[in-house]
Amino acid sequence: MTPDDDMKAWLFGASEWWIGSRGGFTRFADTATIVTPTEDDFPVDLDLEGAELAEDYFEFVLEHAGLGPDWHFELVLDEGPDVAGALSGIPHHMTGPVTAAEPVAPLVEGEALPIPYDVRQLEDPMDLVATMARGISHYLLQSAPTPFPGTDDEREYFVDLGATLLGFGIMLANASFAFHQSEQGMMVGWGYHHRGALGEVELSYLLATMATILELPDGEVVPHLRPNPRSFFKSARKDLTRRRKADLAVLRSVPSTGAGPYR
Repeated sequence: MTPDDDMKAWLFGASEWWIGSRGGFTRFADTATIVTPTEDDFPVDLDLEGAELAEDYFEFVLEHAGLGPDWHFELVLDEGPDVAGALSGIPHHMTGPVTAAEPVAPLVEGEALPIPYDVRQLEDPMDLVATMARGISHYLLQSAPTPFPGTDDEREYFVDLGATLLGFGIMLANASFAFHQSEQGMMVGWGYHHRGALGEVELSYLLATMATILELPDGEVVPHLRPNPRSFFKSARKDLTRRRKADLAVLRSVPSTGAGPYR
């Protein structure tokens, strides 16, 4: 399964903008990587707990994102409305729905940029890392040298795409959809949650696109994917190879649209 043609066109167009805003394909190819949920990429100290463990994960997220010293992020435990208030006016998947008419608060020079997280996500580190990557992508989107080519309703789709191009596509695809079972006495229930704006199919296609333009073999990605994203990734690779050579060529020729994200 792959996205429909309209979604593919959007994904390629939005990827072209993101790559240009990050310095063009030449710089992207020199610096981009696909981060894996392994000890090699996240050698965290598992003796830590709670906020300290989350901070340890975040240090490696920042390292893989490859941002310069001008960026100052602050990991914030989501304990209630105060965190949402800290991001008031800033669309973020953990602050609740934001209407298209709501203005985005400007970045203030010198102030730390809050990245909210839920301590329960430590039980699923890929979900935690995906949340952190989306938080970083949100600020990169807001500070890009040119406005993103979409509506306010599309903002969170661009955030997910940016987090994937930062290298965290495996985590986003794996954490996009989760099924869970709960028991209470004699009662058994089932449920699911969906993270982010793009679904498993779209994120897997983006991940395959990134792996293809960077000429990375399947073996560097597939073993780290959960069953559904793994299947979608393989379908995407076939589609890209057989039908999307022109679109891939466009991405490989994207020039820089500016100096890149700034503060």
